[in-house]
Amino acid sequence: MKKRGSHRPPRLARWFLRRMAMYDIVYASSGDFEEEYQKIRDQEGILKALGWYWSQVVGSLPCYAMQVLYWRGAMIRNYIKIALRNIQQHKVYSFINIFGLAIGMACCLLIFLWVQDEFKYDRFHEKKDRLYQVYSRLQYTDGRQRTWTGSYYPLADVLKEECPEIEEAVRIQVEGGILLKHGEKVFSDNRAVLTDPSFFDMLSFPFVKGDPKTAFSDKLSIVITQETGRRYFGAEDPMGKVITVNNQIDLVVTGVLENIPAQSSLQFDCVAPFTLMFPPEFKLPTHWGGNPLATFVVLHDNANLSQVAEKMTGIVQKHHPRDTSKEEFFLHPLTKFHLYSPDGGGLIQTLLIFSIIALFVLMIACINFMNLSTAKATTRAGEVGMRKVVGARKADLIKQFFGESLLLSFITLFFAVLIVAILLPTFNGLIDKQLSLRLLLDPVVMAGFIAIALLTGILSGSYPALFLSSLQPVLVLRGIFRSGVKGVSFRRALVIIQFTL
Repeated sequence: MKKRGSHRPPRLARWFLRRMAMYDIVYASSGDFEEEYQKIRDQEGILKALGWYWSQVVGSLPCYAMQVLYWRGAMIRNYIKIALRNIQQHKVYSFINIFGLAIGMACCLLIFLWVQDEFKYDRFHEKKDRLYQVYSRLQYTDGRQRTWTGSYYPLADVLKEECPEIEEAVRIQVEGGILLKHGEKVFSDNRAVLTDPSFFDMLSFPFVKGDPKTAFSDKLSIVITQETGRRYFGAEDPMGKVITVNNQIDLVVTGVLENIPAQSSLQFDCVAPFTLMFPPEFKLPTHWGGNPLATFVVLHDNANLSQVAEKMTGIVQKHHPRDTSKEEFFLHPLTKFHLYSPDGGGLIQTLLIFSIIALFVLMIACINFMNLSTAKATTRAGEVGMRKVVGARKADLIKQFFGESLLLSFITLFFAVLIVAILLPTFNGLIDKQLSLRLLLDPVVMAGFIAIALLTGILSGSYPALFLSSLQPVLVLRGIFRSGVKGVSFRRALVIIQFTL
C-alpha cells in the first residue's frame, strides 16, 4: 500500500479551491479537502476520490461566482463613490477637465459623424460588390497621359455581347437644369438620368409604383421619384400623367421610385430612356467618336478584374483602332465611386486629413487632462499613502484611478453628445449635409462613441494612474513627495506634444 499523501488531487481542481478560499467559500483552506480526498482514496480508490473532489469543486462554483460578482460590484461602487466625491470636492478642476474634454470629444464626434456618413455612399445597392464603372486611360506618343471616365455610345452593348464575364451593362448620362412641366406647374431645376432599361435591374432604386421591366417599353416614358410626384401632382396618382420636357416633348409617367437615398452618388429627380437624346428618330449613334456618357457593368461572380480589363481593351481596339495613342480600359468599383478618383486622390484624402485632425484634437484634450491630473497628484499623495499602508496593492490603485478616469470620460461623453446636438445644425450648414440626431442611435455610431470614450479614458488616465500608484507610502507619509526627473520630463514632453499638435 502506498504511503498516504503520496498522491495529491488534480492541480486544476486545487487551483479552483484556492481561488474559492479567498472568498471563504465552503472551507477557509483547501487542506480539509485534501485530507478528505486522501481518506476516500485510501478506503475506496482513486476514481472515487477524484469524483468526490471534482463534485466539491463544481458544487462550489455557483456560490463562488455570486461572491465574486458581489465583491467586484462593491469594489466598483466604491470606486464610483470616490470619483464622485473627488469631482464634488474639486469643482473648478472638474469643470475644466470635463468641459475641456467635452469640447475636444465633441469636435472628434462631429468629424466622426461626417466621415461615417461619407463611407456609407452607394452601399445600399444589392449588387454593389459586382458593380463597376468603365474608364479608360490614353497614352499619347509624346508621353502625355489622360484618364477618361466617359465612354463611347456603342460600348455598353458591345461589352455585353463580346465579354462573357460581364452580366449586364448600362449607359448613364446625368443632365441638370431640365425643365419639367405639368399644367401650371413648371420647374427648371430638375436632374434627369438618361439611361437604358437595364438601369433598374443593376442599381437598387426600388419602385413604389410601376414595373421596372416595362417602365421603358415605350420610348416616350419617364420614371419619377416620390418627391417629384408630390411636387407636380400633389396627392394625385402620377401614373399615366403627362409631363412636358423642355417644352419640346411629352412623356408619360410609367413608374414612381422611392426617394433617392442621401448616400447615393447618383442624385436625380427623374429617369428617361437614353434614346430621347436623339430626336426625332430616337436612334442611338453607332460611331465610336466622343465619350459623353458613363458606362457601368455588373460582373459575374468570381470574375477576374485584370482579365476583364484586358478583354475590354482588346474589344475596343478591334472596333476603334488608334494610331496616335494607346488606350487601356479599367474597372472602378461603385463602392469607391464617391471616395476615390480613378486617376488617384479624391475625397478619401480629405477624410483622412480630417480624421487625423479629429485624433489630434482628442489627443490635445487627453494631454490636458493628464497634465491637470498629474499636477494635482500632491493633493492625493496622502490618500495613496494611507491606502497602501492599510493593504492596498498597486494593482488596486491602478484600477481605481483608471476607473475614475473612465467615469469622468463617460460623464464627458454625455456633455459632448449634448454639444453635438446643439452644434449639428450649424455643422450641417458648414459641410452642406443633412446629418440627423437619429444617427446617434445607429449601432455603428453608438459603438464609435463608446470606443472614443473608452480610448479617451484609458489614454487620459494612464499616466496619472501609473504615477500615483507608484508612490512610496513611507516617503509620502513623512511629507517627502517628488515626482522625479522622469515624471517632470514626461510632463514637459506632453506639453511640447500638445503645443506641436
